[in-house]
Formats: sequence, structure tokens, C-alpha cells
Amino acid sequence: MWDGAFAGAVVILVAPSAVNPTAIRRVLFALCLVVVPCPYAIVEGGRVPVVWLCALTGLTLASALVDRGEITTYISGFLTLETIAGVIGAYLVARLATRAIVRLVRPERRTVVTLVVCAALGAIALAVPIFSSSAVRGGEPTGLVGIFGW
Repeated sequence: MWDGAFAGAVVILVAPSAVNPTAIRRVLFALCLVVVPCPYAIVEGGRVPVVWLCALTGLTLASALVDRGEITTYISGFLTLETIAGVIGAYLVARLATRAIVRLVRPERRTVVTLVVCAALGAIALAVPIFSSSAVRGGEPTGLVGIFGW
């Protein structure tokens, strides 16, 4: 999955005239995993990037394997379902955006439009406080840098 997204980015940056819908979708999917807010609810809810949710799920799954407690297993199972739903949602958003780019933009302009979409989404995620989690900064809304605690 990650190799495909990297390969799509390489195709877009190195050979912009050869960009195809698959490369666009891979790049947008990788971007959506990082910048699109995904709602989650455990004890308290929030909106976080899917990669943040994946990291949290990995930690709780490791804890559930070591601890083997009923509550830890329940929480890790619920987080796993939310993470899978977030990944599927990110893929569907990327697929929808790719379809819009392919239908509305001429082939020679697709690379530029894809890069503009990536830059705009990245700037919004960095500058606008669209993420929040009770585990980070007491739940106050923050941008992409703040949600990862940097």
C-alpha cells in the first residue's frame, strides 16, 4: 500500500506528462491518511488523522496482547474497527477526488491540479485547527503539527 503511494508520487513529480488516475489516487490516498480528520470515540471523542489513529490502535493492540484483560481487548477491538473505517473512508475520499480530477481536468493539466489539491489540503491541515483529541492538549482544537504533539 505505501509503496504504491510512493510510486504514484514519483510518477507525478518525475514524469508529469505520464500521470494516470492510479497514480493520482495513490498520492491522494496517502495525503488523506495524514490530513483528513477522522472522528473517533473511545472514552471521549475527537477528530484525528487516520495515521494518528493507526498509531494509537497499534499501541492498544500491543497492550491487549500483553495484558489480555477484558477492557483492554474491548478498547483495542473498537479502535481497530474505527481505524479500518477511517482507512476505508480515506480511500473513498481519494477515489472520489481522483474521479473528479479525471472527469473535469484535461490530461495535460492533471499533474498541476493534483499538486495544487495536495498543497491546499496540506496548508489547511497545518494552519487551521481542525483536529482535536482529549489525549492531546486537553482536547483543544489544533492543527496537524499540534495533534502529533510537536
